[in-house]
Amino acid sequence: MKHRWAIQVANNYSWFESLVDQHNAVDIGFMVDAVDAQPNQYAIVSHHLDDLADVDQVIDRATALIALLDGALYLQQGHYAGMRTADLINLDDCRRTVFADGSVLADPFSPKWSGASVPRSYGHLVLPAERMLFMARTDELTRNMLKFLGVNGPTWIALYALKDYMKSGGWDEGALANASEVSKSEVERFRRTANNPAAIGPFARHGEQGHQPPDVAMTLPEARAIILKATGRFLDERARKLDVVGSYEEQRTPRR
Repeated sequence: MKHRWAIQVANNYSWFESLVDQHNAVDIGFMVDAVDAQPNQYAIVSHHLDDLADVDQVIDRATALIALLDGALYLQQGHYAGMRTADLINLDDCRRTVFADGSVLADPFSPKWSGASVPRSYGHLVLPAERMLFMARTDELTRNMLKFLGVNGPTWIALYALKDYMKSGGWDEGALANASEVSKSEVERFRRTANNPAAIGPFARHGEQGHQPPDVAMTLPEARAIILKATGRFLDERARKLDVVGSYEEQRTPRR
């Protein structure tokens, strides 16, 4: 199926080629431009953009959609640093527009594409990022979690927001500890570190409130390991409850 718009990608990580090779374009995918011996060039494409003609609307929707992709890739890759983009390209006439100043608050999904049957050629939702993006179409909690993480990156504030979102989805600190395979005291140490400027200064969620900091402050890499692991497993559990994969398979399997 032909795409109407493409957004240049400036990323050149060693794993990016592998990601592109594996990633199916159900909601967002990549075009590859291979030129002789030069490194491959990549562009983001999505059928969620195809029904738009106004450049500003395309940039808004793509900004929101890429934020979801960033959040999903933070969870899938762990070491991910965020998608860097360049120009928006109209594939019909090759006109270019600087891809900037889009609204992340825009609706990332096209009602037309979301309501269409997924062609069988897209295969299975194999990668976690693909499954999470597909789930975000209809599940507001998943959408909010991915967007918060995608926009902010795995900062102290974003990690604590993920903890709050998981709580709203029914997970207490015990469930979070079990999912991340740490003790509840470690989750408590995360909470006390994230909330206290005496522990992490200007990176804390709050100003001074008189709370006692932990004896040993948690490092950001430690916090990321706990919360991102728990978040991935929370969304896996949620996908099973919502039967996201089953719904996708039902669309791609022809009726007998």
